[in-house]
Amino acid sequence: NEAMFTQSSSRWSNNDTRFTWLSEFFHPHTQSPKPNVYRLFLIDGHSSHLTYEFISFAFHYQSWLLCFHCHAIHRLQPPNICIFSLLQCYYG
Repeated sequence: NEAMFTQSSSRWSNNDTRFTWLSEFFHPHTQSPKPNVYRLFLIDGHSSHLTYEFISFAFHYQSWLLCFHCHAIHRLQPPNICIFSLLQCYYG
């Protein structure tokens, strides 16, 4: 059981905090022990998700990025509709 907390000087997410989360939390906790297993990472079009460093890291470590229009992912809600509703049906 691990948690990660950080705070930027502006108290808003920025490129540095987003990359730190990706490289030090998301990647180690979702990496498959099998080679050539890809992950799907759903992101909105926020500028902190679209930096060269973020995208390069994601592709280097086998993460497919599915980018939605900025500030629209809450309206589309693909995980809630496609994935979590099935889990709720079977395990809820």
